[in-house]
Amino acid sequence: NDIVEIQCYNNLGLAYSRLQQRDSAIFYLNKTYELADEYQSDIWKAIASGNLGTTYYDLKDYDKAYEHYKKLYQYGKNQSDHIIRLTSYVYMSKAYLKLDSIALAKDYLQRVDASLKQLAYELSQADTQQFEVLRTRHLKNKENYFKHIKDFKSALEVSDSLNKITESLNGKYNTAQIKIAAE
Repeated sequence: NDIVEIQCYNNLGLAYSRLQQRDSAIFYLNKTYELADEYQSDIWKAIASGNLGTTYYDLKDYDKAYEHYKKLYQYGKNQSDHIIRLTSYVYMSKAYLKLDSIALAKDYLQRVDASLKQLAYELSQADTQQFEVLRTRHLKNKENYFKHIKDFKSALEVSDSLNKITESLNGKYNTAQIKIAAE
């Protein structure tokens, strides 16, 4: 199955990335992208691009990260999958903040805000955890944005919200993992 093959390479890339073996991660994520292109899967091209962008971001190569996040955005903007589109907005705002393009970062932060409001009512149960992770990443981006423009009061308010949400999510998902492990 085409998708299984793509998923295997993507999972290998993510595993190497988590092990901080970035060269191997990039190799397998590029292979993921190549297979997605071969099988004409824009969703998988978007996913691979986002994962490559994050790998380069972790290496502090923000220009390359931006290139891949831009591909994620291009492939994801017309997808019916709301999570892919939301992910592209979150990552574009993060990249623009690092590249000191504050007006563009603000634009993508506003897109995320609008999407979060809309999606809160449309998500399937399966997408809920991804949505919550993206929301926390977005709040971290907003906090960094407010710090950058020296609006420290807003940065503190966002930071407080982020801490409350993170505590809530840790309790929610850690409790679920403990239950599963106990069974």
